[in-house]
Amino acid sequence: YNTYRSRLLERNVRSFLQFTGKVNKGIRETLLVAPERFLPYNNGISATASEVNFEDLGQGLARIRAVYDFQVVNGGQTTASIAACARRDGASLDIVAVPMKLTIIPPDMIDQMVPLISRYANTQNRIQEADFTASHPWHIQLEKLSRDTWTRPIETSPRGTRWYFERSRGQYADDLAAQNTPAGKRRFRTENPSVQKITKTDLAKFVLSWEQQPAIVSRGAQKCFVVFMNQMIQRQCSLPSQEDLRRIAVLGILFHSAERLCNKLEFKGYRDRK
Repeated sequence: YNTYRSRLLERNVRSFLQFTGKVNKGIRETLLVAPERFLPYNNGISATASEVNFEDLGQGLARIRAVYDFQVVNGGQTTASIAACARRDGASLDIVAVPMKLTIIPPDMIDQMVPLISRYANTQNRIQEADFTASHPWHIQLEKLSRDTWTRPIETSPRGTRWYFERSRGQYADDLAAQNTPAGKRRFRTENPSVQKITKTDLAKFVLSWEQQPAIVSRGAQKCFVVFMNQMIQRQCSLPSQEDLRRIAVLGILFHSAERLCNKLEFKGYRDRK
């Protein structure tokens, strides 16, 4: 990159954004502080070429000898950040490893294929702040409790129902899809009504609303959840109990009842954002 600069990224969607954004700052910090962790921390780059020459090493192994029309179509920020750290900060790259996916495309198809590769490589489901805490022990325990705790039996559900805590986003839909028969899906919906599904951001809104922190709740679901987690860590909360699950369910009933009442009375005001 230090030799060819933007020529290497001609088919990339962006030039180097410097170290002004959070992602590039994170790349720089890893290179300077923990270079041995660059491989597990970074997604690597996607590149294209019109032709690649190999040297056969035997036993199914080969070494790349030459690459023609090499272009980085996804990972331009990674490429330029590494070059900038080596040039400006004197960072050693001796133990830095970068994964690369190299796609060989015939010259007559480059203009057609490369924009599509760039588009799809830069398109992914958005990661939300709440997603990063899915493996937190507190949430794991609450999930376990929500699967083992049943309400009282009712006529339509002899076993009762559960308040389904969705520890990972999309978990409820995935568990429903895992039911292979229509009867299985009906039973799942009956025992885990969608109105009794609690997401992590729901949990934060329920609790902080009850604790009289409307200014936090009205910031939006993700920011509200970040504050909730920070407060829970500061308080050094122990793992949740069945009583905690019941309390959360009750707060959910109160929260949604208040929502319906506000809508019915047509109150004008700022409540919360999804």
